[in-house]
Amino acid sequence: MRIFTAPVRAQAGTRTGTLIKPIKVARKEGPTSCSESRAGGTPSPGARPRRRDKIGRLTAHGFSEGGEHALPVGALGGGALPGSGAPPRAGRRSRAGRRHRAGRRPRAGRPAGSRTRAGSRTRTRTRWWVEALVVAWLCWLYDMLTNLAPARPALALAHARAVLHLERLVHLDPELALNRWLAPHHALALALSDYYDNAHFVVTLGLLGLLWWRRPDAYRPLRNVLVVINLIGFAVFWLYPMAPPRMLAGAGFTDVVALTNAFGSSHASGPLASAADQYAAMPSLHLAWAAWCVMVTWRLTRRRWLRGLAVGHLAITWFAVLATANHFLADVLAGLATAALALALVRATAWEPLARARVSAVTKLLRSGRTGRLAGGRHIPLQRG
Repeated sequence: MRIFTAPVRAQAGTRTGTLIKPIKVARKEGPTSCSESRAGGTPSPGARPRRRDKIGRLTAHGFSEGGEHALPVGALGGGALPGSGAPPRAGRRSRAGRRHRAGRRPRAGRPAGSRTRAGSRTRTRTRWWVEALVVAWLCWLYDMLTNLAPARPALALAHARAVLHLERLVHLDPELALNRWLAPHHALALALSDYYDNAHFVVTLGLLGLLWWRRPDAYRPLRNVLVVINLIGFAVFWLYPMAPPRMLAGAGFTDVVALTNAFGSSHASGPLASAADQYAAMPSLHLAWAAWCVMVTWRLTRRRWLRGLAVGHLAITWFAVLATANHFLADVLAGLATAALALALVRATAWEPLARARVSAVTKLLRSGRTGRLAGGRHIPLQRG
């Protein structure tokens, strides 16, 4: 039996690394496989050595007597670290060791030989009845504002005339031109009116349910963004009630939705007329919700055509609310600003806990004594002081 030492480095590669501790490897003299015994000590091509000679094969592939070769952590089987004094367990090979012996580099992004899934997404969904309570609470708030809205019609009309006057001063008033162009085109007007009345709810709630089912890890922050969008909108509805352009007598606007009798509601006698706040034009929640749908689509998929559909939904909603005389351009811009503000608020409130969680994860990794790669691909070598 011959005993020789083989210094092992903690980080794979060809550059000179920090030596940890020489490992003594015992290797028996003589043939190492059945084929080698039959051939008088010369192994036949392609012969598979026996399992008990794994250390000898590691010697042949990994290092030689009196030489150096870098081995990744975990390549000795059983996850034994160099310098720990614990011999590798026979009959069990780590994934990193198999990759090293096959001439491949260990998989990047996680420590060599590790099978942990610390970075995997959480699949825990929120309880459906909790989400239903959130929706019911928002509907209750909106219903309270709707009940109070008829008490201030004069103020809402005055705000609408002031906004229209301001837009005309800066020459940013496309609502009347679009409305006059759309009104004679009955088929297009009916399609846009149906889209205005129904896509607002169908697309938003559909994406909300899909997000809850498919991406529970991203559901909570995006759900919170939608809730904050509505809360900001409700606050502005109460503080600054404003009538839509179609309610301004003498301004030349045509109520396209009422003219075409669109499916879903009519502002005059439709089933949703009593449940809608007629003086809640500022900001446009149609645009805010459509912008939220773009955020969700960007988070759910990388397919360009699906993202294009989300942007198209935003553009069609923009055109529909202006051409049907339900919003001013100022309302549209305010709706987009509401979505951006809600996203910023949610991110600002979630930054501190997220930062603490990331710092805690890195601290645990440094204290664990393991070696490998961090999230940026940076190695943490195990060294002896």
